[in-house]
Amino acid sequence: MNEMKNVRWLRSVAFVLLLVMAFAGVSQCYSLPASYDTRNLAAFDDEEENTVDGLVFGTSVIGYSWNTPAAWRDYGMAVYHMGTSEQPFAVIRPFLDYAVKKHDIKYAVIDVHGLRSKTVISSLKDTKVKSAYLNFPDFLHSFKVLHAIFDYAKMAFEFYGEPTENRSRYVSIYGKSYYLPLYTFHSRWVDGLVKSDFVTVKNRFLGADDREGKAFGIMDCSGEIGKWDYEVTGEIDGFQRQQLEMLFEYGKEKNIELIFISLPSFRTKAEQHELANLIRFCSEQGYDAIDFADEKVLADAGIDLKTDFVNKGHLNSRGGVKSTKYVCEFLKEKGYYTPDHRGEEKYASWDTATEKYFRFYENGWKDKK
Repeated sequence: MNEMKNVRWLRSVAFVLLLVMAFAGVSQCYSLPASYDTRNLAAFDDEEENTVDGLVFGTSVIGYSWNTPAAWRDYGMAVYHMGTSEQPFAVIRPFLDYAVKKHDIKYAVIDVHGLRSKTVISSLKDTKVKSAYLNFPDFLHSFKVLHAIFDYAKMAFEFYGEPTENRSRYVSIYGKSYYLPLYTFHSRWVDGLVKSDFVTVKNRFLGADDREGKAFGIMDCSGEIGKWDYEVTGEIDGFQRQQLEMLFEYGKEKNIELIFISLPSFRTKAEQHELANLIRFCSEQGYDAIDFADEKVLADAGIDLKTDFVNKGHLNSRGGVKSTKYVCEFLKEKGYYTPDHRGEEKYASWDTATEKYFRFYENGWKDKK
């Protein structure tokens, strides 16, 4: 009799577990359509244990300006980027929490574009929030990302005020639907699911951008340099200070060194002032920082304003290779942990991916000036 009760109990537990697993699996695929962000984060998640030493975070400028294959080919540096389009600054900590479970992360390079006041609010649009947490490769950890965004949104809205126009387009910290992607995206059954919703589409190139239009586009930005103002003075605001100080404390607690950067991007004068003030604040707090809004830095990196941008806000792949090399040299010069892993057996896949990437790269630029 007892044996029968035990069997029934075990069957009940097994049923509940299977139900939870099925719901998690369906929710994972039945959410946002596969995108570049999805493949980028999934590519990082595919790397073998203890093969990544450093990470790069930030908005879309990261995807254009940090080129992991270039860092690997020229320096043997195992530094991955986990940037996403208009990435909410709050996700950096939960992203790192996830990364350090699998890798011995020594440092993180963090771009400050995400803390421009305009971008802070823009990053809290419903679509950006869902992109940040639903594209995260681990279903359960994605809720830790979501909770960090909720806390961030509350602080941002208290400081800057809630958007007055199209409020429904922005995150609601009380929205239950964020926990039920199956409910939020149920209409996709009508729109049609695709293979990549069920099977991870791996990025072939260590997370480097493989969209030809973005990688090989050219926009002459030489006329934009005159808009830069080098006599920048001012202070960061209270919200920006709060977010940076929280990150400083996190880095100390986790023993992760932080480097701050403002990657090449032509913004309005007011936005450029914000970026410069953010970089200066980090530097004043004792953190190494790089500001690409400086003609000397651009020249030292070899960036050609006529040929190395795809649009005013982003470098193309040629510019990205150059900015990556500049940052790698900076990391080495400043004494960060930058061993050359080339030739090590467990990094064989990095050699293969890099070789494939530069075939793609050379073919793409072959017919360009």
